[in-house]
Amino acid sequence: MTSHGDGVYKSTNAGETWQHVGLEDTRQISQVRVHPNDPDWVYVAAQGSPYMPTADRGIYLSKDGGKNWTKIHEVNETTGACDLSLDVRNPRILYAAYWDHQRHPWQMRSGGEGSSIWKTSNGGEVWTKLSEGLPDSIMGKIGVVVSPADNSRVYAVIESNQGGLYRSDNGGKSWSLINEDRILRSRSWYYMHIFADPFNVDKLFILNAPFMQSMDGGKTFKQLATPHGDNHDLWINPVNPMAMINGNDGGANISFNAGQTWSTQANQPTAQFYRVNADNRFPYYVYGGQQDNSTVAVPNASDGPGIPFKDFYPVGGCESAYSAFDPDDPRFVYSGCYQGIVTEYDTKLRLEKDVMAYPDLGLGQTPVDMRYRFNWNAPIIMSQHDKKVIYHAGNKVLKPPIVVFPGKRSVLI
Repeated sequence: MTSHGDGVYKSTNAGETWQHVGLEDTRQISQVRVHPNDPDWVYVAAQGSPYMPTADRGIYLSKDGGKNWTKIHEVNETTGACDLSLDVRNPRILYAAYWDHQRHPWQMRSGGEGSSIWKTSNGGEVWTKLSEGLPDSIMGKIGVVVSPADNSRVYAVIESNQGGLYRSDNGGKSWSLINEDRILRSRSWYYMHIFADPFNVDKLFILNAPFMQSMDGGKTFKQLATPHGDNHDLWINPVNPMAMINGNDGGANISFNAGQTWSTQANQPTAQFYRVNADNRFPYYVYGGQQDNSTVAVPNASDGPGIPFKDFYPVGGCESAYSAFDPDDPRFVYSGCYQGIVTEYDTKLRLEKDVMAYPDLGLGQTPVDMRYRFNWNAPIIMSQHDKKVIYHAGNKVLKPPIVVFPGKRSVLI
């Protein structure tokens, strides 16, 4: 998380206009839950700043539609509320999942003594920590949901050495590990989102890189295809669960047959660019890497009324790319990828080759064993003073020891 919001906003005209209603210091807000019978009764789960301890974490309640807020539960200054589930059958019952974490420049710590699950049965006045049957080992991030079909059934997906999908059949009093499949909790800091069907107590969804569905209370799962991976959110129509909306890294898609097929995402301008660069052609082209997609070069003008997709083309690298090139002759484009990968893309021949500084697969190594260490989008920049020189930055600033572009080809070593 490199940015944060400034609190809670409210709309009373179906989203046409919005009003800021406070909690600006909470930084990261994980959930907002509205009482099903009283729209002025609102709960907010505040995860807080990922970078430093802060008191602005926990569960907040407003009884007047956001005019005033009261913190009704907290754990400690490094533990934020990462999920909150409200029992639609009895909205005085809520389950809160807490995540003890902190992001340092050199490490992201996920897990600690504060990670836990709490329950209130009186609207937040008194909270009870749930523990029977849950992992004895330190827990990390947690997703929790109470079934709308049967409020005695509660599910939790837990990051831990003893992690996986846990289930309670008695309102959280005791828990059992139902499924320890790694796919349900991989990259926990990024996912851990769980959703229960409004009518079928045994049907649930866990979102991860794949979209996972269980029809037997979590014992087994199968993957449902979605238009894009990295699935983060799901809305299930509470009166017609065949209708669902899924949010993922590629955008949003709608299903009217319970996830068997989905609408297109090609109608949404949802690309996120890490970095952009431009050449000096006419029309000029803009280059960049798209989050969870390819790199792309896009012209600033076209012959038609708009800029059609056929005028785009990839330029090597991957989603996290910087792109470097001679702006007056951008035939060869040097684009990056995570782990310090660099490619040279020949836009004329449409050929790509690896020219990373040190051929290495860094994902399986500890930092101390790496020759170079790179950020997700490590800089690749052409010198403004000498177009034959490229700089590349990791834990060291790198420069090819040989002149680049010898005869319009180069090797970065």
